[in-house]
Formats: sequence, C-alpha cells, structure tokens
Amino acid sequence: AIIILLFLSAAPLVGQDIDPRGIYFNRFVGSFSGTEWFQLTPVSGLTYQLRDIYGGGFTGQIDAEGNITIGAFPPGMFTTPDNFVIFPILGGSPFTFTCNRVPTTTVDFPLILASAHPANALLAGQWSNTLRSINPETGSMGGPSTEVITITTGANTIRITDPGGLFFQGVFEDGLKAGFRVVNNPFFPPPSGIFASFPGSSTNIGQDLLGELNMISINEFRASFLLQSRTQLGNQSQTLFEFEAERISPLEQGDANGDGVVDAEDEFIVEILQGTTFEDTNYNLAADINSDGIINFIDLAFYCLQGDVNLDGVVNLSDVALFAAFVSNSFFVCEADINVDGAVNLQDIAPFVEILTGSGG
Repeated sequence: AIIILLFLSAAPLVGQDIDPRGIYFNRFVGSFSGTEWFQLTPVSGLTYQLRDIYGGGFTGQIDAEGNITIGAFPPGMFTTPDNFVIFPILGGSPFTFTCNRVPTTTVDFPLILASAHPANALLAGQWSNTLRSINPETGSMGGPSTEVITITTGANTIRITDPGGLFFQGVFEDGLKAGFRVVNNPFFPPPSGIFASFPGSSTNIGQDLLGELNMISINEFRASFLLQSRTQLGNQSQTLFEFEAERISPLEQGDANGDGVVDAEDEFIVEILQGTTFEDTNYNLAADINSDGIINFIDLAFYCLQGDVNLDGVVNLSDVALFAAFVSNSFFVCEADINVDGAVNLQDIAPFVEILTGSGG
C-alpha cells in the first residue's frame, strides 16, 4: 500500500507528449511477485494494449501526458517518457506493475510484423561482433566481449550464429530492419494473433526471444536481443544482449552487386534503382551509398566525375558546349549536376567554372 501511495502522488508529465509504444521490463508486486517482458501496442486513437508477450493483460487509454486509465483499476501514469506504473487487481488481489522501457530499445521496437521484406543476400558472411550483456532493469552494462559470428540469409530471413552454434533468426520488415520473435511457453496457451511468433523467426537457445536488428550500412549493424526463460509466471528471468557488428571482409563502397569491383555495372544498378526507398522490395543497401534509406542522385554522384559531361575522364574545355546544352535544356546527367542537388540548372554553372579553372581549391 505504501508503494502504491508513493506512485499515486507522483505528478504526471504535464506538457510532454508521450509515445507509449514499445517493449518494457515489468517488475510486478502483489499476491505473488516476479518480472516479465511487457509490451504496449496501439489499437486505435488513445487505446493501447498493455500486455505481457503472451497476450495476458489489459486494454486501456493513454493520453498524451501519460495518464493511464484501465477500466475500474486505480489510475496509472508515466513518470518519465520511458517509465510507467499501473495498479491492476488480479484475482481480487491488488498488484503494482512498474515498467521501464528496455534499455537499447525505442518506440519502434518490432512487436508486430505486418509483412516480410526480401533479405539482402549480400549480408551473408562472417562478422566481428562486440557483445554486451545489459541489465534489463537498470541498464548497467557488463564488460564487452568480441566474437566472430556468421550471417546467413533466406528469402526474407537473417540468421546470426555464434561460434558455439547458437543462433537467432529474424525476419526483415523493411530493407534496413529485421524483427525477432519466438514465443513458445509450455505454461501458457500458445500465443495467437499479434502475440504469436513471427513466421520465419526461430532460435535454438531454448528461451523465448524478442529482438531487433538495424542495418547502419552494408558493412555494419546493431541489434538487441531479449530472452525470457520458459518457466512459470513469477519465476521467469530476463536477459538482454546488445550486438555491434562489422563485416570482417567489408564490401567496397559502391560495389552494388557485391562482385568485388566497382565498375559500370554497379553504376547501372544505382541508376535503375533511382527513387527506391528502404520500404520497397527491390531496395539494395549496397546501392544506397550514404545509407540514408533512399537511392537517389546523391548515391549516383559517387560514380560520376562532376563536370566530365563528355565522359572522356577529364574536365576541360571540351566539356563546355555539352554542359551548356544540358543546363539550357535542364537535362539531367549526374556529371552535369555539379552541386549534387538532383537537378541540372543555372545553379550548376558557378561550381562547373570552379572545377574547370581549378579555382575550387
């Protein structure tokens, strides 16, 4: 009762917009106590599902200031943008749920897989991984260790295998992000609907798995993996790992087809993928030279010698007439887009003159 009164006296976050989506570490106290992963998923408007990873829980309203209303239960609230408390009554007994957003995760942690996205086969190979164990409640980190991991890909899956043969397999939800979800506990009914495992996700760890992997570039990724023991409610334990990995034999920047050389074939790939974003099924991270989620004129400029509009390998007076024609007709070729803004126009003349005369430094 003292704990409940202390939380009830806390002030809500007036004036701050709360986005409650995501995955939390829940420490519950009542007629029995324990810990669990707890997820908040939107239903519609201000309505959210506040539930453990198997589906047991509540549906309630959460306003922009973090006030939580769940039926006739005492009100709950977010005490910070990443922490909340609720006071359910279960089996006639009052409980206190104190929930902290899992360290390393954000509101975009994958809890629902709308559809699978094709995997990029170029990710396969060996990677050097810095592994950190993190306390899921406090965020304190254990000392890092380094290991060589192996990545394999399927049609839309990515599998990470450690030197001992343990693996996590997830499913790409877009060209930059994969989600991991394997929920199978003998003490609970099989999850269904949004609480089920992601089709294609798997692990041989022997625990329930939640996770996300974010590609930083074709040669780098970061990932968080949440494990929970398959034991009875109140006796479950949680483990959190963070991966930070780099490819051991990195692809050369601009090698869009992964054949080991950067040439006209790679430029052609980038040309035909112009306008493709990380949400499109044909997105190729290796062709997204600056890894910003869209393949466009900035990436194409990597292959171009700005000003060399006649493609003879040098910028000189023989380029002037053709450059002038391109500007006059607003005809786009990346060699004439001197300022790399996606258009060929009068704004390109001054930087072209600087290149031509060598006055650009």
